[in-house]
Amino acid sequence: MGGRETGPRARVAILDWPGLEDLDIVLDRLLALMGGLERFVRPGQYVLIKPNLVAGAPASTGGTTHVELVEALVRRVQRLRPGRLVVAEGAAVADPVRTFELLGYRAMADRTGVEMTDLDHAEHVPAPIADPVYPGVLEVARPILECDVLISVPCLKTHINAGITVAIKNTYGMVSQEARTRIHREYRLEECICDLSRIRPADLVVVDGLIGTQGVAGGADFTMPAGAKLMLAGDNVVAMDAVAARVMRQSPRIRSLDWAAERGLGPNRLSEIEVVGLSVEDAARCYLSPGEHLRRTMRGLELFDLDSCTGCSTIVHGAISRYRGMELARPLRIVFGGDGKEGRLEEPPPGGELLVVGDCAKSLRHAGTFIPGCPPRPEDLHGFLREHGLACRRCHPALQEALAEIAGEPLHASLRALCGGEMVHQGASNSARPTDLALLVGDCMAHYYQNSRLRADQVLGGQGDNVAFVPGCPPTIEDVRVGLAQLRAVAARRAAGA
Repeated sequence: MGGRETGPRARVAILDWPGLEDLDIVLDRLLALMGGLERFVRPGQYVLIKPNLVAGAPASTGGTTHVELVEALVRRVQRLRPGRLVVAEGAAVADPVRTFELLGYRAMADRTGVEMTDLDHAEHVPAPIADPVYPGVLEVARPILECDVLISVPCLKTHINAGITVAIKNTYGMVSQEARTRIHREYRLEECICDLSRIRPADLVVVDGLIGTQGVAGGADFTMPAGAKLMLAGDNVVAMDAVAARVMRQSPRIRSLDWAAERGLGPNRLSEIEVVGLSVEDAARCYLSPGEHLRRTMRGLELFDLDSCTGCSTIVHGAISRYRGMELARPLRIVFGGDGKEGRLEEPPPGGELLVVGDCAKSLRHAGTFIPGCPPRPEDLHGFLREHGLACRRCHPALQEALAEIAGEPLHASLRALCGGEMVHQGASNSARPTDLALLVGDCMAHYYQNSRLRADQVLGGQGDNVAFVPGCPPTIEDVRVGLAQLRAVAARRAAGA
């Protein structure tokens, strides 16, 4: 498989991309720097183009690939007379078919005559490999395995669970939505995407860096567009991510990247990569890291990352992000990384707590509470915040009183309710799907509400009123009852239409 001619060094090309009106000029220059599209695509081949559409956020957020870029690639591939040309993607927990429509991909397919394939509902087949990182055999969408040429078109983004999401992370849509949900719950995202990149590496990567997303980011949290105004291309996924991490000024200590390099998939040292067009230094953009984003949005939080790898950083960031927007009860300083080096720490602020996380920081364990692990368990971080009374619980009494009032009602069984960054109730018939009833209580749940409502709107065609938000810190019991009344009405409408 694969249509590229491999050279002695992996190559990454970088160009400024001022705006969509410059797309054709920039793309042609970029492909020329890569040796021309004909280097990758030959007549008669089966070519698959995979954008990054995740939860269907508009491209203006920086979270999804511009359809204009994909269409430009489609038209250039068509000139090379492929035997078959497909644009294929899953769409996180959203509905892929509706995502294709909302983001303009269906209309693009009609204009160009290209096939559109929903990877989430394609046949998935086992794809075993030697020396896997993920503990199990991954099942990959058959179109990915069958294509002769794979062109990946990701965005230039940071990611709370993977450090960055560019070429290697764009493989995640190759497995089913059910598998992605399970792997996230196993905290084995990086292991999975490393192996997926080895099972079927992209032959050509074209990165949409016109906008990009920074900070916490992830599957649907695209509230901080980066405005990078770049387009990149590469012939090796490892080299691309190694360059992209440095362009975004993020730590290159990314486990999925290191594992892939160790297994011979490509180089992750800049000295081994041919960078053409702009230099990495000239292309560098000041992307906000997930940790810095969290620090800015949580009063009382200090994060000291002593050059950790993504094993610790993604666990710390992911666990703490559950409490984003919350004012902690007391100041909290979290230290992680350090590779076991001896060091000294200042005392936490008066009345505050110091948490040392991960085996690399164990030489500092005498300074505060120590949570071991490589990586540590996220449940231990949640337990620490609860046991030390750091997480705010001002909203819990009103929510629990309101839930007690509806005990025995059908609504109680079909509802999930969250406040203060934790699940307070999940009914027996609620599986946390985008279509299930959800009540989110308290001001610090606003960001979670926005993401949940986006996903519900995607699946339900803009009618995501099955997700209700009750503001306040704390809200009154009456406010919570209003939110429950909204969801009771939704349940009644659904029952009437069944």
